[in-house]
Amino acid sequence: MTKEPDIKLREVKTSKIKEKAPPKIKREVGTAAEGDTAIYVDTGALEKIKEHASSDTASEVGGVLVGDVFSHERQNYVNVTNVMRAEYAVGGTASITFTEDTWRAVLDEMEKRFPEKRIVGWYHSHPRYGVFLSEKDLFIHKNFFREIYQLAFVIDPVGKDCGFFEWRRRKVVRVGRFFVY
Repeated sequence: MTKEPDIKLREVKTSKIKEKAPPKIKREVGTAAEGDTAIYVDTGALEKIKEHASSDTASEVGGVLVGDVFSHERQNYVNVTNVMRAEYAVGGTASITFTEDTWRAVLDEMEKRFPEKRIVGWYHSHPRYGVFLSEKDLFIHKNFFREIYQLAFVIDPVGKDCGFFEWRRRKVVRVGRFFVY
């Protein structure tokens, strides 16, 4: 069994959520389900994920979602403004492993490029497998993306499907809808 890296992500206090109106929506993807967190994704960030996922349809690829959490009219929402590829991640045909080197690179890049932003989740591809979280994916999410606002985004570049997963009542569940701006 591979030893998981002992990297500590900076804890971000949710009490520091700023009030801000959400971005103007270009399109809505999916159908809302009761309890879904509102998720807004910048078009450029979504295109970077699609490009990365399509770059290797034989193995899984991934990265982190960069953005922030805001409140508007007493409702929190997650705003994904950019992404960073998980350099040094090890992708297989049905798995991805974020190595210790991956985490060091991500945290260094966050500090340099996005010091005022948060890691709001992660993304990875499932070429030809559809949109779901495997047991290993759930392990990654539960151990490295524990904050209530942190999301998982899965994309199948071959099947042309994608979706978000969020924390809800201590479980990770699929979100029915997200907004692209």
